[in-house]
Amino acid sequence: MKRCKKCKLLKPLKDFDKHTNMKDNHISICKECKKENNRKYQQKYWEKNKEKLSIKKKEYFQSPTGIWSILRENRSKRKISKEDFVKWYDNQLRRCAYCNIEEKEIIGTIFKKRKVSRLQIDRKNPNKSYQKNNIVLACPQCNWMKGSYFNFNQMKLIGQVLKKIRKNKIK
Repeated sequence: MKRCKKCKLLKPLKDFDKHTNMKDNHISICKECKKENNRKYQQKYWEKNKEKLSIKKKEYFQSPTGIWSILRENRSKRKISKEDFVKWYDNQLRRCAYCNIEEKEIIGTIFKKRKVSRLQIDRKNPNKSYQKNNIVLACPQCNWMKGSYFNFNQMKLIGQVLKKIRKNKIK
């Protein structure tokens, strides 16, 4: 048993992290209090550096590595290494594979109440995993329309119609 220096409660040793430099090989603050200290520190740090951290986060998720990490959320559907994905992404023309719109034309536009910041990664065949021969860049509109309803070739045709609609809308 050991008394926590923070909450002053007597607790079993298993409630304290180990530390070899301490007399009893355990730190003086219980795991619960340590967790609370960390949470408070992180909250203060976030409040103090909110703007800087938001910018860094935004920049990260615009990078190929950040985009790949988003695909990690669908780990079971991803069959491409980070290195191969970054190489693939860096070699892509920044155009939608379906409607052929350039990435720079859509940046800053609003789609489904969100500001568009880049092209999205789409699977040509939604029943297959994210792998080199099954991924393309797509604008949010095409990616959303395609969903799992259309195959790649069907969506290419729909994309051409969307391109004409956009062209007429601009005139």
